[in-house]
Amino acid sequence: MKQFWFLLVAFLLVGAGARAQHPRTPLFEEFTSSTCPPCAAVKPYVEQFAHENPDVVVVTYHMNWPQPGDPYNVHNPDDNMARRNYYGVTGIPDGYMNGTKIYPGSVAALQQAADRVKMQTTPLAMTINEDRTKNPIEVTVTVKNDGSAPISNATLQVMVLNYYADLTRQLQGQSQHVYTTFEYALLKSLPDSGGTALTLAPNEQKSFTFTYSRGIGNVWVPNNQYVIAFVQMNNTREVLQAVSNLSSILNRVEITSTQPRFGIIARSNTLTHQLKISNPTDRPLTVALRLNSTYTVNPNNRWNITISPSTLSLQPGEEKTATVQFTAPNAGSFALAYVDAFPQNNGINDTTSYYCGYLTEQTKYAVIYGLMGSGITPFAQAIMSGAKYSTETALMPLTAAIEIGNLPCEAIVLPIDYSRRGSLNNQAVIDQITTWFQQKKRLFLSGQVEAYLTFNAQGANLSTRNFLMNTLGIRGVRTFTVTVQGQQSTVPYYHFNYDPNTGAITSLKTFTIQGVNGDPISNGVNVTANQSNQFYNLYTDVLQLATGTNAVPIFTYDNNAQYVGGVRVETNDTRLVFTTFGLEAISNATARNQLAQKIMDWLTGTIAPQPKLELIQTTAENAISFDQVEVGKSKAHTFKIRNSGTANLIVTEIGMDPNDVAQYGDVFVITDGGQTPVTIAPGQEHPVTIEFRPKRVEDIQAAVFHIRSNGGDVDLTVIGDGVQTLSIEPSDVSSARLALRVAPNPVSSEATLTANVNTTAPAELVLLDARGSQVLHVARSISGECSISLDASSIPSGVYRLVLRSGTEHVSVPMVVVK
Repeated sequence: MKQFWFLLVAFLLVGAGARAQHPRTPLFEEFTSSTCPPCAAVKPYVEQFAHENPDVVVVTYHMNWPQPGDPYNVHNPDDNMARRNYYGVTGIPDGYMNGTKIYPGSVAALQQAADRVKMQTTPLAMTINEDRTKNPIEVTVTVKNDGSAPISNATLQVMVLNYYADLTRQLQGQSQHVYTTFEYALLKSLPDSGGTALTLAPNEQKSFTFTYSRGIGNVWVPNNQYVIAFVQMNNTREVLQAVSNLSSILNRVEITSTQPRFGIIARSNTLTHQLKISNPTDRPLTVALRLNSTYTVNPNNRWNITISPSTLSLQPGEEKTATVQFTAPNAGSFALAYVDAFPQNNGINDTTSYYCGYLTEQTKYAVIYGLMGSGITPFAQAIMSGAKYSTETALMPLTAAIEIGNLPCEAIVLPIDYSRRGSLNNQAVIDQITTWFQQKKRLFLSGQVEAYLTFNAQGANLSTRNFLMNTLGIRGVRTFTVTVQGQQSTVPYYHFNYDPNTGAITSLKTFTIQGVNGDPISNGVNVTANQSNQFYNLYTDVLQLATGTNAVPIFTYDNNAQYVGGVRVETNDTRLVFTTFGLEAISNATARNQLAQKIMDWLTGTIAPQPKLELIQTTAENAISFDQVEVGKSKAHTFKIRNSGTANLIVTEIGMDPNDVAQYGDVFVITDGGQTPVTIAPGQEHPVTIEFRPKRVEDIQAAVFHIRSNGGDVDLTVIGDGVQTLSIEPSDVSSARLALRVAPNPVSSEATLTANVNTTAPAELVLLDARGSQVLHVARSISGECSISLDASSIPSGVYRLVLRSGTEHVSVPMVVVK
């Protein structure tokens, strides 16, 4: 149990000035439904919060919308809906911590709200006594006011809850349900949903007795009921105190291990994983240990996995050891042992689970699951359908891949489906993908709307955007319009029909996937997706590709060459495939398997030696800034052309853009190293020197040099200011009445611009590119001192100029954007 230490505890006035004497127990009330998709999204947060805070009383109320059929609402709609009406809940999921609204959107938000309550005290002491030997069961709740002021206008609420129910089997085939396990669900209010009116004089104690009978049906899981009670003020809805008898009847153990949860095992070898099983209760426990057959992963039963002993007897506070033993096959594979520890005592027996797993050494390929639902089965089967991959591919969870770190695998497949959309923007996920790429792993990534979310969603991860742009060559996505109730909105490429009045999906639409003629992966591919309503893609991104990158389009949609749905990237040392459709959406197993094999065969094929052109020792990415140079003088800068490839690099051109020659041909001059062709061996460099020789006083003199080679082309931007005398710093400039500062500089995502204007007329601030063209009108009507935030996330890398001007006066400062 967590311990909370406080430097100062404030005594709060409760009700009419009562002096608090007891710690206040938080009560979290959640409104949910098994038919509510957003409720399913926050459900793991509530479960984790409750598990980590056993001192918090948690209750879930089940509603009958957006669709009816939630089993706990069906069982008792009146009591559940009464709490909805009490708070005036209009949408779910929703939540209240001690009567104060809190959206259960994260564990951190719930924890912060609960901690605020735990810092408070209350005059009320409460206990629950439940006599299960009687029929009906008798519940006595005792409440005492230890404060100096009376408690009035309050209500005592007493409720019977079900601790846990897995109704997956019972709800099978009912497609409206988005989750089928239920925790802390309200079964019945005692004596009814109105509760019991409560008044207490100072130091007064009252006891209230209620009865209930166990119900029948799936929602009343045998031996899974317990009682909660709380006192709530009628006028403010503040919860003065809450109590539960769960801890007195909940039998559970704790499982820990000093070993890493995941690791590598030699082929045909045996190793053990030691578990520590402890009893945190005040009662002796008999505990059964077993491998959960549903969640234990043993591909083709090649592994031998055991748990011993099968039963433990634990005294209160006692700890004993159990052993999980793995014997690996002589094949590439991953196994997961999922251990359940199940007390066998009277009361609520809560299963505690622990999992650990091992990857066989020298496993060549891995399919990572955890970011895709049931579609991972046909997806992974397609990857493993070929003889080359059938015995050397491991299906393993993302958590294991991250913890193990540097996998021995040559190629890694990571699919993300719509239900886990946005996962690519998770920092841990994109960091792991980037690490794999840096480790020269071959990667096959599938994400239906990951690009759309990266380029359009608020708060998208900059690391993900940089990966899509710089590694995959994706600059954006095409969007499409849907109209609901006359309101238009933009979405990714969608494959369904919908009701224009409600927005509800009415049916799926098939779509076709075409290959590109002559492509080593997709030549001749023409398959249809969404022919099955079991595995389908609601959306698929249509990619917009940047020019001058290694990205090659390999798939398009619906016979439209502009609807790009996949790319491949090849560097000197690795390969990557990215698709916006999932293999699982192709219901024809033969077509699905053949396409998967084509992708894998190219991905794992031999990479021929290739040259690669790279510029180094520039002042910014593919740019050189000479800053300020006096007219009549010159300044030289030497950069280097590096061959970072594995074959000879032949540079065929190093020359100024013809459009710039007339104006700047004698201003930016190559003085050394400009001769072509020039051959650069792998790992070697070729220096080139450029001089800036300004002829006149002028800000932003800029030109572009084209560098062409068999290892790629690069455009080098050169920029400088011709000045009469040197007096202005490049990132902090001022005149008599104008001043401008940029920080940081260079900038990758956001910069702060500080302007000071003391002119008669207001000033404006504009951003110009290297050619002097206006990129952005940053601000107008600036007077006095002001601070402006500039979002540079959508500005391409390069050298720019910020100009602050008022009438004929102006100051400017270079700004370098680096991605």
